[in-house]
Amino acid sequence: MRKVLTAVLALVAAVTAVPAQAATSERYAITVDGETALGWLGLPTTTTPTKLLVFGHGCCGKPDQSGMVRAYADAYGAVTVAMDYRGPGRWDVMKGHRDLIAATEDLQARFPTITRTVIWGISMGGETTGMAVAARPDLYDYWVDTFGVTDLFQEFAALGAYPGISPNANDTTNPTGSWIVEQTGGTPATAPQAYLDRSPAYMADRMKGITRAYLSHGVGDLIVQYTQSRLMYTNLVANGVPVSLTTVLTRGGAVQGPFVPNATAPAIPTPYALSAHDGSAIQYSNETVHYLLSGQEPDAGVAAREWVVDATTGQRVPAP
Repeated sequence: MRKVLTAVLALVAAVTAVPAQAATSERYAITVDGETALGWLGLPTTTTPTKLLVFGHGCCGKPDQSGMVRAYADAYGAVTVAMDYRGPGRWDVMKGHRDLIAATEDLQARFPTITRTVIWGISMGGETTGMAVAARPDLYDYWVDTFGVTDLFQEFAALGAYPGISPNANDTTNPTGSWIVEQTGGTPATAPQAYLDRSPAYMADRMKGITRAYLSHGVGDLIVQYTQSRLMYTNLVANGVPVSLTTVLTRGGAVQGPFVPNATAPAIPTPYALSAHDGSAIQYSNETVHYLLSGQEPDAGVAAREWVVDATTGQRVPAP
């Protein structure tokens, strides 16, 4: 999982592909709930920025995100922040989402010229950013979610024991050492409210007020199931929140299966092993972030929009 996170961050930085300018990155600290929350802050050359990008990283650890925040600050003149998340560097979503909110509040106050705030999460970062949007939709204009964990019930069913600490059969509350159990205090059966509190898919009604959500997910993703984004999309539509969903059909040249609305297409092994994200979805989220930070709004005026992409050809068409 940590290798996936490293690869994701590297790809995010690579696809930005901007020449070096004079933007800077620095360690960022803010007090949240009486504790120090750390992150990385990218500052553009302008002293009157109009855009803020808030990034939520995936599981796990506390990666060096200095290059990423500097790249986006360079490319778009946007203040860019990426928080570590307080905690041991595991499934730290409750403190993590509060860190994102606090950083957003701080930077919007520091730069009152900001008029557009984009929050973007990847994998577990889809969970932290979605929780932040649901808690404070007034702070955010756009939410971009890349293969995000939006239904922790589904995530636990598939990968509840991975990632995990060292299993301990003598620990009756968490014998598998699951980081999700460590975070929630139990399983979905024993602590259902804790899972609801960490599942953005069931918070869609609280996201009213944002301008639009953009979801991107590959059907062959074996770490975060495609069905999670379908559920997130369905619930946003039902609650009148404008949303776009991009479904990616292929990954790394390996066909994942036909597009089937409201269902998970069959996955087959890829050259990159089974336990891997469908990383091709990142490209389409990054394109969305590019448009948003360039002052545009993809799919504006359409309440709900679905796209289907064949990643091997790059063909992107409206969903049937």
